[in-house]
Amino acid sequence: MHLTYDEFDVLFKDKDIQGYINKLSQKYKDKKVLLYGAGVFAEYILDKFDFTQFDIIGISDSKFFNQKGEFKNVKKVSPKEIINLNPDVIIATVHDFISIKNVFKSQYPEITKIPIEHVLDKNSYSSQEYWTIHNVTYHYEFKTIEDSLDYFWWRTLQYIPLIELLPVNKASEKVVLDYGCGPGNDLVGFTTYSTPKRLIGMDVSITSLKEAENRLKLHNANVEFIHINEKDETLPLEDSSIDIINCSGVLHHIIEPIKVLKEFKRVLKDDGYAQVMVYNYDCIFTHLYIAYMIMILENKYKNLTKKQIYAKLSDGYEDPNGPECPKADCYKPEEFIEIVKKANLNCEFTGSTISSLEMNWLNKRFDALLNPKLDTESRQFLHDLTFNNRGLPLYKGSVAGLGGCYKITK
Repeated sequence: MHLTYDEFDVLFKDKDIQGYINKLSQKYKDKKVLLYGAGVFAEYILDKFDFTQFDIIGISDSKFFNQKGEFKNVKKVSPKEIINLNPDVIIATVHDFISIKNVFKSQYPEITKIPIEHVLDKNSYSSQEYWTIHNVTYHYEFKTIEDSLDYFWWRTLQYIPLIELLPVNKASEKVVLDYGCGPGNDLVGFTTYSTPKRLIGMDVSITSLKEAENRLKLHNANVEFIHINEKDETLPLEDSSIDIINCSGVLHHIIEPIKVLKEFKRVLKDDGYAQVMVYNYDCIFTHLYIAYMIMILENKYKNLTKKQIYAKLSDGYEDPNGPECPKADCYKPEEFIEIVKKANLNCEFTGSTISSLEMNWLNKRFDALLNPKLDTESRQFLHDLTFNNRGLPLYKGSVAGLGGCYKITK
């Protein structure tokens, strides 16, 4: 789903785009520059910012194959003509830089020999920007209720036993806030398997909220959608107004989680609670996939800690040329409980969920234990695993998966 011109204005309100454009102009001074991308984002960028310091020889887009003329006073160039123009650099005027690089690789491989820059600084993405480009459904547009429910169960059952630890069927006659609702997967669960008195979806991502709203319309669900800014100090909700806060896979991305947790305390009713999932350090993802498969078999990231690698890989969007997720922490249960206590809330670790991918990697456990390069912490973790009657690996009695689940009360 694409953003409108005005939505880009909201998204980039506090971003110094001109400053980065000026840096690019110095880097490519006296070089021939070709722009690529002529959608709403390009219109916004070319209207709002000064490109006069570049030697721009044209702007290309897949829709320009049979078009002549100009786009925003820049000569239109067919993609098949790019290589003949021999630009020194291509500056991508598209919002999603990774997707356009993939298009070049698959459709115009000859273009990939030319240096490609993005008009936005990949190192300065806010959470709001990052999650507006990326989300868990990859911006899939659901067409029917059946399609939506099939995806709900497909995604939910990828994580065992998520549906038991963060239930969606215990919210009837309750006021429910899904904080960080994304494109609405849990909202579908709440509206299908409960009858909430009031259901609120809240997120920093403009695109995800639009997609969630369209998806929930298929279910004829009455959901209030609220767009928030990560810099907001307070949630736009009244004190003691919420029975249940659902927050799955969000707090580990928050720069100051204690501030958000204090807001949870303010808006929760006295007998209310939050059900939360954050990334768990004590898991197969850390000690088998990262410590063995990535660091030893692939010989990558030798200068990073396992937590730092976890942050790079956990959301599946690693690309050396694209933006990294601005923040992705992982915690041992005792670490997250201490964070929650700092917000003057009570916190109980209720267990962890394990992903199907982690279960698939388990067959490499003994290969890892046999390898003398495996670090001591991960070796001990893999050695100490036991298994329950469902065949799930346990560490210290809890499922050894990447999703740590907690119940938080006042």
